[in-house]
Amino acid sequence: MLSMPKLEKLLMQIAQDYQRKKYFQTELWKLLNNQICTISKKNIMIFDILENFIRNTSTEQLQQITEAQ
Repeated sequence: MLSMPKLEKLLMQIAQDYQRKKYFQTELWKLLNNQICTISKKNIMIFDILENFIRNTSTEQLQQITEAQ
């Protein structure tokens, strides 16, 4: 059987490990969320650029580009 000081020490260690794990999980989610937001913003920007390009390019120019490829 564990003595009170050893039990208290063990409980403190468990609590610290839990807090450390919780901190790392929170940081991991923050990093993942930032990556997802960055990717989403880049995709939106790409689609905006494509949309603007298509809107501002004449049908003849688009056809020439398509034929050149």
